[in-house]
Amino acid sequence: MTTGTDEKLGFTDTLVAFLQRNRRTLAILLAVLVLGSAGLFGFFEYNARRSESALQKLEEGLELYTELQAADDTTQEALMEELQNILTEIRSKYSGTYAADRASFISAELAWNRSDYDSAANDFLSLAQSSPRSHLASRALLLAGLAFEETANRDAAHDSYQKLVEDHGKEAPETPRALFALGRLAEERNDLETAIEYYEQLTQDFSGAAWTNLARNRIIYFESR
Repeated sequence: MTTGTDEKLGFTDTLVAFLQRNRRTLAILLAVLVLGSAGLFGFFEYNARRSESALQKLEEGLELYTELQAADDTTQEALMEELQNILTEIRSKYSGTYAADRASFISAELAWNRSDYDSAANDFLSLAQSSPRSHLASRALLLAGLAFEETANRDAAHDSYQKLVEDHGKEAPETPRALFALGRLAEERNDLETAIEYYEQLTQDFSGAAWTNLARNRIIYFESR
């Protein structure tokens, strides 16, 4: 028998001996892995069913929301109550889902529509903070800033716009308007140097945006004084 064959047999004998000595431990590990895989599959299956249920409930809410837009005064109150109940259920029962984010956004919009700007601002801001990666987050920050301005809370409005610019930057379509708003707020504070900085950032980073022309006009105005 060759040396290579001896080495192969020695390894095989060692492996068999190891498996025999540790068969109980290996059996437990195998069972844990099987149970873990089953549990992970169950977790994903549960989340999929939960998300589907949340979307179905959201669809009900969206249909009511559409009806509400065209409803007369006699039916609006009943529809609003039913819609609010659905939105509250989605937000509490399906937190962490897209449906919950959308429900929060609609709730904030409803508050805005009835001129409850404090509630609207807080709801928009809460959505942006709880779901910063949602595609609704940048829009929520902009609307939070606008709602804070309606309540004359300029500091909170500034913080919302600034967070939008810092967290979402060039990727968000709302950033140009936020930059212009920051410049406008700086003008209100008579901080013209900061206002120009925001306007220049807007013209440099978003040359094709609708708000850019307004920013250029403000820069020209300051330079001509």
